[in-house]
Amino acid sequence: METISQTVGSLALNLQVQAGEAAASEAKKLQKIFDQVYTFFQKKNVSTAMKFARDTQSGFQEVAQLASTGKLVEALAKFHATRANCTDCHKAHRENVEGNWKMKY
Repeated sequence: METISQTVGSLALNLQVQAGEAAASEAKKLQKIFDQVYTFFQKKNVSTAMKFARDTQSGFQEVAQLASTGKLVEALAKFHATRANCTDCHKAHRENVEGNWKMKY
């Protein structure tokens, strides 16, 4: 998850400074990561988390496409909409146990 956080932060910064190609590259990294997240939850048979992962993956795919074509305002808007999936999934599938985050299945 740390890799996700760092990559999301880099993507946000690149979108803010309008570095389209760098933003597209970060969004593509996130697409690949969320494919792995999907596979993880698929093995656990957690359908809601699988949907969050797939929706997030396709959202970052769209961010990459928009950023690579210079549509940075639209890419930033899609980035924020996609990030909402992260928040919703975290609310549904993780819990704080004695100061440590644990997955809920």
